[in-house]
Amino acid sequence: MNRLYLTALMLAALLFAVPTGPVQAAQNTLQSSDSDETGSDKVVVMPEVVVTATMREQSIERAPGTVQVITQSEIASIGAETVADVLREAAGVMVISSTSRSQEISIRGLGSGHTLILVDGQRLAGGYNAIVDANQIPVTMVERIEVVRGPGSALYGSEATGGVVNIITRTPPEKTEAELDLRGACGPSAEQWIQGMAGGPVGQLRVNVAASHMTKDGWDGDGELPDDIDDTTLDTVYARETLDIDESRTLSVGQDWNSFTREGRRFYKNLERDRDAEDEREGGFIQYDIRENGRYSGMVRIYGNQSDGSYDFTPAAEAMDKERSLMQAESRFSWFTSDSLILTGGGEMRKETLEGDEMNSSAGDEESEKVGAVYSQLEWFPGSDTGITACLRYDSYDSSGSHVTPRLTASHYLPFGRIWGSYGEGFRAPALDELYGKVSKNQGKYIYFGNEELEPELSEGYETGIEFRKSMISTRIVYFRNDLEDLIATNLINSDGQYKSYSYENVDNASTSGVEVEAGVDIAKDVRMSAQSTWLDTENEDTGLDLAYEPDWKGNIILAWKIPVFNIESRVSYLYFGTCEDGDGNELDGYDLVNLYFTKKINRQLQLYAGLDNLFKEENSDFIQSPLQVYGGVRMTF
Repeated sequence: MNRLYLTALMLAALLFAVPTGPVQAAQNTLQSSDSDETGSDKVVVMPEVVVTATMREQSIERAPGTVQVITQSEIASIGAETVADVLREAAGVMVISSTSRSQEISIRGLGSGHTLILVDGQRLAGGYNAIVDANQIPVTMVERIEVVRGPGSALYGSEATGGVVNIITRTPPEKTEAELDLRGACGPSAEQWIQGMAGGPVGQLRVNVAASHMTKDGWDGDGELPDDIDDTTLDTVYARETLDIDESRTLSVGQDWNSFTREGRRFYKNLERDRDAEDEREGGFIQYDIRENGRYSGMVRIYGNQSDGSYDFTPAAEAMDKERSLMQAESRFSWFTSDSLILTGGGEMRKETLEGDEMNSSAGDEESEKVGAVYSQLEWFPGSDTGITACLRYDSYDSSGSHVTPRLTASHYLPFGRIWGSYGEGFRAPALDELYGKVSKNQGKYIYFGNEELEPELSEGYETGIEFRKSMISTRIVYFRNDLEDLIATNLINSDGQYKSYSYENVDNASTSGVEVEAGVDIAKDVRMSAQSTWLDTENEDTGLDLAYEPDWKGNIILAWKIPVFNIESRVSYLYFGTCEDGDGNELDGYDLVNLYFTKKINRQLQLYAGLDNLFKEENSDFIQSPLQVYGGVRMTF
């Protein structure tokens, strides 16, 4: 029934427009309120800019490929608290969790290992099990999130095979400003949040500081171990400082700190135990920017971050403590040779390190990977209705050798939209855990050994799309295909009853293909309906089975409306995540979620809001969902 429903939705989408909610068309505009001389509000319309698609600021109307921009106001409109909350509604993006302890991002069915997550263009060292958990990144200081779908290795290297998610934080403001957000909730697994931000000039500097604290109650819905949701605490601090040297030069510094703890019950090594886990992350950067409008722009940056993940049990069992760190130096320069030709080039050097417990016997206490890369990009606009973007990157890895990855995108601009096609190659170098780790899973019954002989995963990706926009309606439809070689999978090497040992091997070839449709329409002056749907076909070509945890269908419908006379805005969203397989041919149930959100603006400084998550108390044993939660809060600006 749901599949028929979403099929009809995709066909109906051809008549409508890309949503103005968190899933936007590439041509939507930002709107901000200002005041004219009489003091009345007026609307200032600004073209959206995007930096991730080409590593430089440009109008989103000219950005190559499939790009979405999720703005700060849109993040607030859905009541999101973390990046995972925001991306759950994006087209072509799957937020996957089988335990509700990590939220992994997969784009176009390629898995979380093929999605590169950046913060201000900077890579993150992986957390527990080398995962970048989007549920650990609060939206406290987020200005916007850019999602570029399709092969990104030609600019970003390893892990960008499926796409890139770039989380861009707020620029320190020129005037003093502050925000405070307090949220309380009730329910079996309620979340409580306090977060705030303050920024402004301090002498010659502009400074921004944000902090948040969250607690989430543990919950066990079925009365069986493990707990469905752990008792969770998340604390985060971000700081950004910018010195405006002159009109064309700036020096920026940033610092990040994040602590994520979980406590819950497990059945481990044939005994019921309490499990305490902690993931602490810290990092910083220094960056120098130079630009002259109409001629060139450039950047030099050094940054680093590390993640220290650990867990232990009571009664005692094997404890784990692993530290992952990353240091990178990079530079980039764009030269605007003319209005029709822009050249970009850059390079980077990176070192990643893994140390701690659970290392393979053949590995040392600390193992590292050094990477060097250079890349170039040409953007050519031979006419007002044509654009061609060509990228080429060379990477050199200690463990897996050198790789050359190209990408070519051609766009034809129409009076009310565009048509484009793209081809790109990509690769994913083996993670240090896959090379040198020794990891226990499945209640300690399975052991996974690293393999230092692993080769990188390789891919080829194609996409073609068309989008139209006119007045209150527009639409975007994209077809894509990815072919992968030498996928890294686990291979059984020993079995002794219920205890098994595996090693990582390059054993599989795979493919994914699908269609993404985004749609929306202004039903009335203050009523907007939007929708998106992704049909996905995945196959492990060696076994003939579907790839794990990638649903055949995923989509949502959003209805948003305003009551201006009362300064009220409301939103109801329906999300459908279809059935999928576990990688061994076993079918996993999909799920449906309905969420409500309401805001009431008291004045320019004070806003009240309330919401309900999982309105119909959806339960799913394969993908654990948080139970019904009712929350309310107050947001203050100064």
